Amino acid sequence: MGQLADAKAKIAQGAAEEEQAKVKLAMQQKELAASEARLKTHAKEAGDNVKKVENLTKVVKDFERKIEASGWSVEKEKDLERALKEVRDQVKILTDVCWPILFLNYVLIAPVGTRKG
Repeated sequence: MGQLADAKAKIAQGAAEEEQAKVKLAMQQKELAASEARLKTHAKEAGDNVKKVENLTKVVKDFERKIEASGWSVEKEKDLERALKEVRDQVKILTDVCWPILFLNYVLIAPVGTRKG
């Protein structure tokens, strides 16, 4: 009888282990299905993003061609910025030096010249 009881116990233990394995397998299959769905979604997004990058690359190349055709260059822009700075500096100097003279001429000389008789 002891052997029969041991055999029944082993059968019960094996059935329990089988049930646990089935539950574990079902959980892993659900996880795999969810992972495959996420993978499909990410693959679609990646494909869409590749298309967007390709389109933006075309736009950038188009702008580069337009910039090249316009004759613009970094060197020209730097030269123009230097020239603009020089002109602004000259205007500042003239304003600082000439403004007081013009103001004094207006205040002191103009009223005398506009006096009547």
